Amino acid sequence: MRIFYTLTLFTILCGTLSAQALTRERTADLRPLDYAISGDAVLEEFDDGSLKLRLTSDFSTPAGPDVRIFLSDGATATGGVEVVDLSAISHFSGARTFDVRAGVTLEQYSHIFFYCRAFAQPWADGVWGEPTDLAPGFECLESLVTTNEGVNQVDICTTDGWVDTVFLQNNISTTPGEHYVFLLTDTNEIVQEILTTDNYDFENTGTEKLRVYGLHFDGELEPAIGETRRNTTATGCNIHSGDDNFVTVDRTATCATSVPDRALAAEVTVYPNPATSVLNVDLPDGFRPTQAALVNALGQMVQVLPAQAGTGRLQLNVSGLAAGQYLLRMEDGQRLASKRISIAH
Repeated sequence: MRIFYTLTLFTILCGTLSAQALTRERTADLRPLDYAISGDAVLEEFDDGSLKLRLTSDFSTPAGPDVRIFLSDGATATGGVEVVDLSAISHFSGARTFDVRAGVTLEQYSHIFFYCRAFAQPWADGVWGEPTDLAPGFECLESLVTTNEGVNQVDICTTDGWVDTVFLQNNISTTPGEHYVFLLTDTNEIVQEILTTDNYDFENTGTEKLRVYGLHFDGELEPAIGETRRNTTATGCNIHSGDDNFVTVDRTATCATSVPDRALAAEVTVYPNPATSVLNVDLPDGFRPTQAALVNALGQMVQVLPAQAGTGRLQLNVSGLAAGQYLLRMEDGQRLASKRISIAH
């Protein structure tokens, strides 16, 4: 493991936070015209006046060419507004949410209409129910994503046998899980994995660059693995972190070739051991680690120390760690020194 950090300004100056709350909605039971269809459609209105069209998880219809969804007044596309070309995105089953053109209002149209434009063929439709007011509740926020060190780039070596755990955070104090996830994508923003915890071990996961975005949401998450990240939505409000706000994980970093040095390790002094709050590490002359990490009994990196150039002492705050046995590993690119320590509370 070799991790380097690029600093970023982790404050509200990085971007303006925005909130979006669902205020009203209309639901339509989808019904066949010339082709079978199942599921519901929900037209959602948010407090900023924007609309989204959501297809529920039980939505299904046969695939076809040039099948488009319109908001209209009846089983016709005439006078309506197009929302999406389903054929262009190959989506004919499952949940999906689409933005509706700005300026369209919740009560403006009476129908949802599926239409095969290439063959002028009605496909399916549905009649919108009356608007339902939703009680004020959960508010989705646009988040800023960094590591727990407040940086937006991590360079790691994934082939050296060290754990490469990257710890993530957002600035809206929301723990990943019920209302927040991190989206692990490639550099084209194609989702590789949904992260529901605030840490991820990249060791032995490949060498290409990855990105980590955030998503704040309410309701049921609707992941879209293998698709662009903005196709991952939720049944309630959902806001992605900004296009320019993500953590880059560069797995192409040059690996250090540090060699374990037992004699060097014997010259490193750690105290107190067991430690309860602060662990001091005195280093011998000529050894200044560029990387120091505390690893638990499961091989998980639980704390990373930034390099402290020019000093002969490291200090670790271990008050927040569980009692038990740990391994302190330190390397300078050529030599590796390891010390076993105990934490007791």
